[in-house]
Amino acid sequence: MTEPTRVSYVLAIEPSSRGLCFAAFDEERNLLDWGGFEARLRKNQLCRQKARSLTRGFQPKYLVLEDGDAPTSTRKRRIRELLRTIGQDAADDGMTVSRIPRLWVRQRFTVFGISSKDDIATAVCSMYPELATRLPKKRQPWESEHYSLALFEAVALGVTFFQKRHRSA
Repeated sequence: MTEPTRVSYVLAIEPSSRGLCFAAFDEERNLLDWGGFEARLRKNQLCRQKARSLTRGFQPKYLVLEDGDAPTSTRKRRIRELLRTIGQDAADDGMTVSRIPRLWVRQRFTVFGISSKDDIATAVCSMYPELATRLPKKRQPWESEHYSLALFEAVALGVTFFQKRHRSA
């Protein structure tokens, strides 16, 4: 028996140094599914395969990715290349790819006085309480960023996509 196809309206994918995270939304901005994938070796190859599996499984109308080539992007070359290949694979499969600069995400949440990744993650939890169990404690300045923040960044990309789409409609 095969797994049924899960159709979504928007799929947001956020690569990180440890793998990638995703969030799937319906047309009403409800969070349908979310998760993460860790890759220790051959990171780009495995993350690209996982992203392709996600896009084929969810069959989104829109794939939302961070714009790694934006002038304000601080992404490393490996992640920029991964973002490009994931976007190209999705475009080849007929999906509309929306690339959102990280600056737009920060501006979306700055309206509410929120600017740090930890604060954005907390705001995302207030929008989607089902994610609260995944929220890491706020990090201290000397601590590394928690790997699960990529999930909240994926959701924040989706939220920003809907806001930008609503404004242009």
